[in-house]
This record gives sequence, structure tokens and C-alpha cells, in this order.
Amino acid sequence: GGARRGGGVEGVGAAAKHRQPRVTRAVSPGVGPVFADGPKLKQVLLNPLGNAIKVTETGSVRVVAERQGADLRVSVRDTGIGVPPEDVERIFDSFQQGNSGMSGKYQGTGLGLAISRQLVEMHGGRIWVKSTPGQGSTFTFTIPQRAALDAIDLSAAA
Repeated sequence: GGARRGGGVEGVGAAAKHRQPRVTRAVSPGVGPVFADGPKLKQVLLNPLGNAIKVTETGSVRVVAERQGADLRVSVRDTGIGVPPEDVERIFDSFQQGNSGMSGKYQGTGLGLAISRQLVEMHGGRIWVKSTPGQGSTFTFTIPQRAALDAIDLSAAA
């Protein structure tokens, strides 16, 4: 048993104490109510956010939530170390936990990001990363917003 070191929100807080990127957030006015599993959505966001804070020693981490068509779109942008091109495709794979070929500070991030991807896909969305080594990364996920109105429109059209 025993508590895992560096896990969860406490770990994020501890990591942020040593070096301080500026964390800002912007929720665009058009977002409105969000149709999603609240705790799961929070976990989806905490994984890339925790990683962004961990790999950004100076500079900033910005979280942006906006509506894009019928989707909720959330981005976590950092000015950190960036993800090496060879890791961009596999950073969401759960087997990347620990020492299996991921470079530098991104070692050990895989499990959280794999869980984020699983939860996003469970909602019918997708998650991806765009990154420039040495300049930072943007993790983005979308969650389709299927409002009750859409269901009524669809059944009326059927």
C-alpha cells in the first residue's frame, strides 16, 4: 500500500513549487454548459496540465476552452522543452511509462496521457499534441457536445 509519490494534484502542486511557470486560463464566452462526465473531464485536463507545469521551468502554461462547431475544444499550451518529434506519435501510449525509450523529462508521463486519451475517446472525442522541441507543446482535446436539442432534431428528421 502506501501513497504513490508525485501522484495526482498534490504532485502537480509540488512540481510547480520548485519552478514557476505562469499558469493562465481562458474560457471563451460561447462555451456555455458542457455535456461531459465532470470528474473524467477534470482528469483529462489534469494530465497534460501537470505535464506542462513539470516541463516548463520558466515562461507560461495557458489553458484555453472554446466551442468549435459542435465540439468543446480545450488546449493546454506551454513554453516548455517540447516533445521530440519521434515521441509525438507515441506519447499517448500507456507502455511509455518509465524508461522505455521516451527522452528526458517526458519519461513517466505516458500513463497519465494514455488515461486522458482513453477518457476523451470514451466521450467520442480525440486528443493530440503539436510540439516544437525547445519552444513548447500544445495538447488539445475535443469533446463532442451532443445537446438534447440535437437528439430531438435527429428524431424529427428520421
